[in-house]
Amino acid sequence: MSLQILAVGLPRTGTSSLKQALIDLGFGKCMHMDELFNQPDLVDLWVELYETGKTDTDALFAGYQSSTDIPAALLYKELLGVYPNLKIILNTRDAESWYKSMSNTVYPVVPKTDEAKAELKRKGDEIHPRFHGIAKTLKLVEVYLLNRFLEGDFENKEKTIAKYNGHLDDVRDFVPADQLLEFDVKDGWAPLCEFLGVNVPAEDFPFKNTTANFQQQVGGMILGGGKLEIK
Repeated sequence: MSLQILAVGLPRTGTSSLKQALIDLGFGKCMHMDELFNQPDLVDLWVELYETGKTDTDALFAGYQSSTDIPAALLYKELLGVYPNLKIILNTRDAESWYKSMSNTVYPVVPKTDEAKAELKRKGDEIHPRFHGIAKTLKLVEVYLLNRFLEGDFENKEKTIAKYNGHLDDVRDFVPADQLLEFDVKDGWAPLCEFLGVNVPAEDFPFKNTTANFQQQVGGMILGGGKLEIK
């Protein structure tokens, strides 16, 4: 079955919670940045899609019916071209809160200096081969989120928040209204289930990957080379 649901909110807008919610609703596996840490071969397909606008999407989304977070969130126009009937979820968060969360999670874990990148590669050579995949995935975040989308100027708070808000407006302008849901994970099951045409589960809505969870999980992965499992 092909991709059906694409969430286009940026990292730290409840992407892990939404991923788990879609799984709980019965949509099977969900693509998310954490999938790439554990399947680094997928990074090459994402790079091809970023650079050319095309890739083997059947291979990229094999076994996946939904996607949240980057890399896909920044490629919604290209993916709508391949899957025109996608249901698009624009997961949102207060911009100030989003910037603070990014500053404490995604931004600091991406190596930005030659020395930091060399150290990660050294670990891959001498300690654990999984570091090759970790470095490859973090480079994708650096190149396409931090440098290309945010123009290498994340620490300019005003500019970065403007880019965040601009992304929201671009999605609203581009996606047909009948295919779009604006969603805050704080809203819980009801609006999400209505949009997707499924029943509301009896279980509580899942809230995953707090700042503390992120720092523990990703920090442990980078230091030890273990598998990433978002909690």
